[in-house]
Amino acid sequence: MRFCKRERTSGCEPTREAPAPGAREGRQSENFRAAESDDEAWQADEVERNEAAFMVCCVFNHPNDTEADRQEAYHWSLASRGAFDWLTWRNGHPAFCTDDNRRPCACCANLAPSSWRCSAVDRGELIARRPYYPNAFLLQRCTAFAPMAGDPDQRLVKRRWPGLLRPADGACKDE
Repeated sequence: MRFCKRERTSGCEPTREAPAPGAREGRQSENFRAAESDDEAWQADEVERNEAAFMVCCVFNHPNDTEADRQEAYHWSLASRGAFDWLTWRNGHPAFCTDDNRRPCACCANLAPSSWRCSAVDRGELIARRPYYPNAFLLQRCTAFAPMAGDPDQRLVKRRWPGLLRPADGACKDE
């Protein structure tokens, strides 16, 4: 075994590799795991869970962020009040205060919170292979979207995104 003195650093400490081109300096997942909070008894309500899901989509939108990173950030932000407040601060504005009207599947009542499975596909409202596990933190417009209680916009899909639904097949035929 080889031991090094404290003053001498070459060869004793692990070297950090240079980040890949286009990668951020220091992954955010490393940063948010280090945040600590004293309020371990805090439980997020449905409004805060909805806000956290939307803010995770807005904050963790770098091409190097994966769906697993977003799910980890979502669960981390609901673990303590300090983490949720950090996510709000990092987002720069409160959730849903944007001109973007898209919503992630994590903000939809059709997504099963325990399995992350889309129940609209199971009921036949959407055509997809069953079981369907969508990218829960991808901002999109979906024809089967059902707003949760925490969403300030409680309109149905027909009113929320009128151009998204196509007219019934019989309505466009000439008689």
